[in-house]
Amino acid sequence: MNSPRHADMLVDIDTEEHQALRIEIVRMLYESHTRSLIVSIIVAATLVYVESGNIQSSILWGWSLIFIFIYLARYFLALTYHRQQNRDQSAAAWLTRFRIATTSCGLAWGLAGYYFYQGSTEIAHQAFIIFVLAGVSGGAIITYAIDATTAKLFAGGLYLPSLPSLLLYGDRLSFAMATMLSIYIIYVSLSGSAIAKKLRENILMRIAANKDEEKIKRLAERQKLPVDLTPMGVIEWDSNFRIIAWNSSAEHIFQYPVAEAIQMHVNDIIPVREQSKVLALMGDLFQNGTTTSYQNENLRKDGNEIYCEWIYTPLKDKDDKVIGLATLVQDITEAKKNQDEIHYLAYYDLLTTLPNRRLLMDRMERAIISSTRSNLHGAILFIDLDNFKNLNDLYGHQIGDLLLAQVASRLKVALREEDTISRFGGDEFVVIIEKLSDKLIEAIDATQTIVNKILIEINKVFKLEQHQHRTSGSIGICMFQGKTLTINEIFKRADIAMFQAKKSGRNGMKFFNESLLPEIEWRASLANDLQGAPFNEELIPYYQIQVNDQHQIIGAELLLRWIHPKHGLISPTEFIPIAEKSNIINAIGLSVLRHACHQIKAWQSDESTQNLRLSVNISARHFGDENFVEQIKTVLSDANCPPHLLRLELTESLMQKNVDDLAHKMHLLKDLGVSLSLDDFGTGYSSLSVLRRFPLDELKIDRSFIINMLNNKSDAVIVEMIITIGKNLGMEVIAEGIETAEQEAFLHDAGCLNYQGFRFGRPVPLDAFQRQVELTALQKKSYIL
Repeated sequence: MNSPRHADMLVDIDTEEHQALRIEIVRMLYESHTRSLIVSIIVAATLVYVESGNIQSSILWGWSLIFIFIYLARYFLALTYHRQQNRDQSAAAWLTRFRIATTSCGLAWGLAGYYFYQGSTEIAHQAFIIFVLAGVSGGAIITYAIDATTAKLFAGGLYLPSLPSLLLYGDRLSFAMATMLSIYIIYVSLSGSAIAKKLRENILMRIAANKDEEKIKRLAERQKLPVDLTPMGVIEWDSNFRIIAWNSSAEHIFQYPVAEAIQMHVNDIIPVREQSKVLALMGDLFQNGTTTSYQNENLRKDGNEIYCEWIYTPLKDKDDKVIGLATLVQDITEAKKNQDEIHYLAYYDLLTTLPNRRLLMDRMERAIISSTRSNLHGAILFIDLDNFKNLNDLYGHQIGDLLLAQVASRLKVALREEDTISRFGGDEFVVIIEKLSDKLIEAIDATQTIVNKILIEINKVFKLEQHQHRTSGSIGICMFQGKTLTINEIFKRADIAMFQAKKSGRNGMKFFNESLLPEIEWRASLANDLQGAPFNEELIPYYQIQVNDQHQIIGAELLLRWIHPKHGLISPTEFIPIAEKSNIINAIGLSVLRHACHQIKAWQSDESTQNLRLSVNISARHFGDENFVEQIKTVLSDANCPPHLLRLELTESLMQKNVDDLAHKMHLLKDLGVSLSLDDFGTGYSSLSVLRRFPLDELKIDRSFIINMLNNKSDAVIVEMIITIGKNLGMEVIAEGIETAEQEAFLHDAGCLNYQGFRFGRPVPLDAFQRQVELTALQKKSYIL
């Protein structure tokens, strides 16, 4: 017994099929109107011509007008039907209209029978009229046989008006002809009904067949859909490494259509240099039968190379024998390009193309290991260009960049290919010289010879656009052998020696020796003094304004200045590195955070400052403190500070730490409501895949890119790329180090709308910053008034 739901389903199917049948009937009826019109006009014209001398002209022409009007009306009805876009949705209404129009056509012929028959006096004419009516009715019934109702309505419309004339006017012969006409119409109608039934059955069978075919197609498409719609290419190979299956994604990747790709050999899509490796790999899969992945260059149909990642899976028969391979392939050309670019950014300086500080450290570790094995001395050279700042101030950073690039080129000329030359930062270069000698005196002599060559190259005239420039360098040298010194100690000694070279008159060299220890003691003294430096008395917080593209103040970055009681102002570049080498930085960082939170709270009482955010730099060492999140929670609570106005700026060096721990800690900070910024973005190594895991609110473009971007295409591209990355990851982007209107305009056009730099204000004490805010508020109020 069928369930109610099953019964409803049968009703739905039945209704659906009958609706489709009705649509098909209506289409066939309206498609037949043209030939019906042509035949009717020919027959009507013949009838009028034959009866023109036998029937009164008024009757003849009156009927002609009625005929023309009715048939034209049905013709325009058909035209309207064919122009409708949604005619199938109202098939029932269109069927009713056609039946009414066709009935009117039948009545037109019935009027001919009524008036022409009684107006005719000759038996031949009467017979001709009956012959015409019989022919028209028979043709119409057959034409409209698909819809018995339409056929009957036409026949009825023709026969009923004609019948009175046939019965009332004429003799027994006319009566007999009327009777025969009736029998003929009845017979043809019955035959038409039989034909209509067969036609309907055939149509229903065709609809059912189409429906089954559509189901089969849909099933096939559903089975094919996952393969065709996957973004990865799906390719199957036979034992001869020829293609036997190829989906649409594979076609998109390699540009070969399916018909062309089938039976292609694997070598057709692999560069010659890669073919032996890939063939060996695929051959091994047939032997071992294990799934594996591989990345290699591939060839598209147009000859261009792309970089693809492949996943190979053996296809086995019932006997577990490998009979083919199924592969998933993905075009990762763009990702590989981005990865290479990020790798380059991580290890090389864009301006000079020399290794950067990170790669220098790797090379230094290898040099120490090599020296330990060989017992040969090596040397570290710290090179600082003399009076470089004066060149920048005189001609601008573009000219300074040209000098740095040319110095890098000359260093390559002066040194051996196996020596490492690195741009350490700013106008500083570091050189690692290895495998000198196992005797210290010989190693020192060899180093001195190399350094003299460097100084000669640096002393040569530099052509910087239209400027001729001479410069010099101060070089500090530290010799090393094996692991007698750590990397930090080696660098520290070379750095101290370099400063001694500057103090000695510049344009020279100094080897580190014990006489330089006072320099180390000076730094140790600073570290000791820094340990007890009171916050807000010696360590003074400064504020540098941050604005949006409307030059409205959105906040400030909190910076630190040290006013030493004996030595006066000490640069942050000197005391911050000292602090970061010990836990002093944690204590200083905590004091800065307390000050920032209390200041944010104090700003809440003033409408002009209540929405200002305050950015605080967090050192990697302080952030790594296991109690860091609790410290933030405490200082926020103690100051009753709105957490969303505190922005912590983290350095890219953190990205190289334990990613899971880092992400967890950052999410905890976000839960507190604090916002996070990645400072100096672009100068370190931030993998984009890792970057997505961090809940950052802001990327901060380093000033080193800003100062060069207008004249250095590489820097401009990096700035635009950082802005795009920020937008795509839903982060704000702010640029630091803006000094000119042209720099601001470039950033604005690139989509960066938040700025910081000397163009808007230098770092100033709190009272000076608040005067800036008050002045801005007054200007805004004056503008509104």
